[in-house]
Amino acid sequence: LDFYGRPTEALWFHISRLDRARISFFLNTAWFFHMINLVFILYYWNYIDTQIWPGAFLINMPALLSIGSVITGGVLQGKAEQKLIDAQPERFPPAPTKYIKEGFHEWRTGKSGKPLMETIKAKLSDFEDTYGDKGGPSAGMGLMEIKVAVPSSKSDV
Repeated sequence: LDFYGRPTEALWFHISRLDRARISFFLNTAWFFHMINLVFILYYWNYIDTQIWPGAFLINMPALLSIGSVITGGVLQGKAEQKLIDAQPERFPPAPTKYIKEGFHEWRTGKSGKPLMETIKAKLSDFEDTYGDKGGPSAGMGLMEIKVAVPSSKSDV
């Protein structure tokens, strides 16, 4: 069920509650540490203060913790999603990164005979042809498109 109690096929809502809590914790600590970092940047604003104790520590430590938290959250989410994709391949299509990696490998080995970007676009086109019926209208994001469900009327909301 989604945030409103409606059934959904969105991958996020099929991740276990404990895993979602862990992922959310790390992603939220990332922005929290980032805000602390910004406060210290404003307090120790001139160059020399950022290079000596305690400014160097107070600016860099929250930044490193923020980066570590966001990477940890992303890795946990990726592993949880991949576990679901592996367990139910008929329900959840492979991630577009699988096709990007295949395209890169074909380009690297010379099998594609095309430039890298054309090879990756062709692979993502294969992804779209195979799994394009999943979801609603698409929202473009650079090399890939994300399918989004859009209610057709107020009664669907």
